[in-house]
Amino acid sequence: MHVKGISPEIPFMLLFAGNLKQSVENEKNRLLKSLFIKNM
Repeated sequence: MHVKGISPEIPFMLLFAGNLKQSVENEKNRLLKSLFIKNM
């Protein structure tokens, strides 16, 4: 999917941001789980 007028870096930046957000979510969930287990 190529749109004229959009530089090719933008989709990569969006993809990178999406992956970063996913990693942050996963990390947050992992931390919450470990805290929860410690407190039990």
